[in-house]
Formats: sequence, structure tokens, C-alpha cells
Amino acid sequence: MSWENIVKKKPLVGGQKELDVDDDGDIDGKDFAEMRKESECRIEVCKATNCTHNENMKCTLPKVNISNDARCLMYSERTSGSPKYPNQQMYSRGQQSFIERAMRTNRQQQEQNRWVKWQKKKV
Repeated sequence: MSWENIVKKKPLVGGQKELDVDDDGDIDGKDFAEMRKESECRIEVCKATNCTHNENMKCTLPKVNISNDARCLMYSERTSGSPKYPNQQMYSRGQQSFIERAMRTNRQQQEQNRWVKWQKKKV
């Protein structure tokens, strides 16, 4: 085996090609520096359900800053008077309970209608 074969670079395979940002055939510090500049973070699930920016377990902010101890620096706690969803209107307790009761009744009626249709198909 000659020294040329030993020194010869092996071609990049699989996911290594994606890591070679500058397309020079090797993965080095320049590639990682470029990846850090281009990195884009998307938060899939946000568990801070009492944050004003959380909607359906997803952050609504376009940009989030994270501290060294992995805490969101954009976190702001939702107060009891603030709406849970951005476009939600504020209702009094009585109005809200009436709305929830109507929604529950509607769901029950839909389930009952599905049951009746299923029974008709069965017969």
C-alpha cells in the first residue's frame, strides 16, 4: 500500500454530504461554523401552557431566545384575565360556563346521531 492510497480522501457517504456545506469534499471547522450561522430552530412542542405565546402546545413567536440553562427568555405568564387564545374574547364566568355547556351538549348530540346511524346500518 503506497502513501498515496493512505493519504487519499475517502468520498463522503450518506448524510455526510449534507454536512459538507462548502462542498470541498471534507467535513471541517469551516462547515460547522457555516452551519451555526445558517441554523434554524423550529420549536415542535412547547410545554409552557401558561405562557401567553403558547397556542395548542406550539409557540406563536417567530423568534425565540433561549438562555444557557435552556429556558425561554420570551416567556410571559398568562394572567387569569388574559385570553387563552389570541383572538378569543373575554367572557364572564356565567357566559363561559353557558358556552361550555352548549358545546358539551352539541358533542353529545353528535355522538348520539352517530350511534343512531350506526344502528340503522347494522339493521
